[in-house]
Amino acid sequence: MKTGILQTGRSPEKIRDVHGGYDDLSKGLLGGRGFEFEAYAVLDSKFPTSARDANGWLITGSRVGTIGSPSPAGAKDSSADT
Repeated sequence: MKTGILQTGRSPEKIRDVHGGYDDLSKGLLGGRGFEFEAYAVLDSKFPTSARDANGWLITGSRVGTIGSPSPAGAKDSSADT
C-alpha cells in the first residue's frame, strides 16, 4: 500500500540529528508492515499532483501552530485580534 506523507514541519534539531525528520519518524513507526512511502515537503510547497498519488495519507506534526510562536513566514499573528 502506497502511503503519502505530507511533511508540515521540521523536527527539532535534537530529534532530527538522532531520528531524522517527522517523515522519517513516521516511516520508522510504520515500516515493515507492507507500506511503501513517498514524502512530500508541503512546508516547502512540494505537493502531490493528485490525492490519488497514494492509497492513504499521513500528515506529520509541526512545531508551528495556528496560535502562538513561532509563526511561519508571512503568517498573520491573530493573537493580537483576541
